Amino acid sequence: MKVKIRTLFQYLLETTEAAPEAIVGFSLSASPNLGDYLADLDPNQSLDWNGRDFRGLPELRDHVLAQAGRTGICRPADVLITAGAAEANYLSIMQLLQPGDNLGAFRTWFGVQPNTKVATLIFGFLHGFGLASKILDYGISPDGLVPNLLAFNVGVEIGQLLALMAILLVMTRWRTSPSFARQAYAANVLMMTAGFALMGYQLVGLAAA
Repeated sequence: MKVKIRTLFQYLLETTEAAPEAIVGFSLSASPNLGDYLADLDPNQSLDWNGRDFRGLPELRDHVLAQAGRTGICRPADVLITAGAAEANYLSIMQLLQPGDNLGAFRTWFGVQPNTKVATLIFGFLHGFGLASKILDYGISPDGLVPNLLAFNVGVEIGQLLALMAILLVMTRWRTSPSFARQAYAANVLMMTAGFALMGYQLVGLAAA
């Protein structure tokens, strides 16, 4: 994967200009002191990584196992040397979670996990009833009612497929933009705001009817 150095450094500068809102740290052990390791350091140990394992110098991984008391239990290949705790925590979390994973927010917040099939069915009913109420406003003639309704639904589905295809093309292109993460957050806020406003408009119209 090619990385533009200028883009990378610009991102680092942008993310370090403001103070973080929160700092999360997790460790099962106390922070070590550099002096605790000075006696074990070999001044003749080469720090040349060319041709070495990208997971860390083998000598360093052996030393980590010895310090942790895991020599003979774990292999040096089981040890990964990172640049810091933040990178280690990120890699550990990414082994368990991926973007888009279901984190069980309903179960955590409300103590119950809804059935996704039932939720989808209810959403479909609400969506269908909403469209049906709009059709009633048109005053469709009883003559050829069934073919007209079928044609209407087929047209709606085709329109949704075309819209999704266009959205997919735009999203695929948009994801390659360096500012996608920042713009996506703002776009989600706008869409949720518009959705709540539309829901409020519909509820007010229903109450006033």
